[in-house]
Amino acid sequence: AAEGLSADTVTYTSLIDAFGKAQQLERAFQLLGQMRTVGVRPNSFTYNALIDACAKGSEVDRAFDVLRQMESEGVQPNTTTYTALIDACGKTQQLERAFRVLQQMRVEGVKPNTATYTCLIDACGKAKKLDSAFEVLQSMKDARVQANSHTYNALIDACGKAQQLERAYSVLTEMQRAGVRPDAVSYTCLIDACGRSLQIDRAIEVVQEMQQAGLRPNTAAFTSLIDACGKALDVERAFHVLAYMSQIGVPPNTATYTSLIDACGRAQQLDTALQVFDQMKRSGVTPNGSTYTTLISVCAKCGELDGAFRLLEQMTTHGNATPDTITFTALITACARSQQLDRAFDLLAQMKGFHLRPNLVTYNAVVDVCCKCDDLARADATLQLMSQDGHTPDATSFSIVLSACVRMRQHERLFNYLETMRQHRVVPPASTLDHLASTFTGDAQRFERAVQWARLAQPSPPPPPS
Repeated sequence: AAEGLSADTVTYTSLIDAFGKAQQLERAFQLLGQMRTVGVRPNSFTYNALIDACAKGSEVDRAFDVLRQMESEGVQPNTTTYTALIDACGKTQQLERAFRVLQQMRVEGVKPNTATYTCLIDACGKAKKLDSAFEVLQSMKDARVQANSHTYNALIDACGKAQQLERAYSVLTEMQRAGVRPDAVSYTCLIDACGRSLQIDRAIEVVQEMQQAGLRPNTAAFTSLIDACGKALDVERAFHVLAYMSQIGVPPNTATYTSLIDACGRAQQLDTALQVFDQMKRSGVTPNGSTYTTLISVCAKCGELDGAFRLLEQMTTHGNATPDTITFTALITACARSQQLDRAFDLLAQMKGFHLRPNLVTYNAVVDVCCKCDDLARADATLQLMSQDGHTPDATSFSIVLSACVRMRQHERLFNYLETMRQHRVVPPASTLDHLASTFTGDAQRFERAVQWARLAQPSPPPPPS
């Protein structure tokens, strides 16, 4: 094999990469164990594929576990390794951790490349830290690392997520001045940015600009336009976009119909969403896990918990899709709306049967069900289970239990949670702090305790990228 690699190592690495792309993380880890059993030594490509698989599954703690394992076996991390770690941090909105990875690269003498900076910009976008994203671009320029279309597209997307539409347009202009030609993804990101700012007419203008630039709007562009209509609660226009696609010969795909189902859900139109689902299947377009998950979420929003569970059954017995962590999280969220605590815990148990590992969002959804059912004991148990499973409770976790404590007048328990948060340097949203202050306005002693805690909990800014 090339570069002295055995065929067995290449084969196992390819399989790990394939399972990662299919988001079957447990199977990927099983293969690593199997390699050791048969005496095949993993190399940097193997570990990088596994870290990338963790990133795709938003399992950031496991990604770092793989890094430590890699180093303990004398395999040197490279630029690809650290880039995959930054990507994993970005997917879980752990921006400070992503910046620490960049610092670690520099300490180790590993040079960041275009992909590294692009992943960091994307991480800033997911965390809605737009100024940090622009600082990363400047740091990239200072390091004389060339930005490409993926870099600028990530920055346009970051502007969209921050609902800074004019800055998104300015990035497109800067991109053109830098001699980087906008591609279909650039315009698709800009369409999405328009949608997030509820600027549907401007989104349509972007489609026209795309055509004037000699780029034929593709299925992805029109899907983003349908998504934009959905965010603006303009379901009628979303259907017009679908009809226009048919007129000009652009075929809708699974993502297109899924976005249309989501648009119906945002407008609380469950019957229409189900009709789109049926139309999708009649058209020969196969629903995937995301489609079922979206429709389950629509059922949840419309108070149809039994319908959501029927979809799970249909998905597992008659469909070609396999439920994933997001699917079960959507169902648990539906249980929270209907205060179905036992069903939520049943779902958590069912995940093991599908070799799925709950993530932080899943556990937070379970904690939310517990609190909505006024069962703080089970909420505590879930927080402990979360920690045992390698997930550190975050600001959302604690905000849920703090709100329940306030509602249930469990004040001492509330301050115990606050102390735990302080120890873990977890800072709740400003709205939670305001809620606490207003709750204890008539209680001088407790009000002072809340104020003192709030002072101690002030967040520190993320480290600079340079």
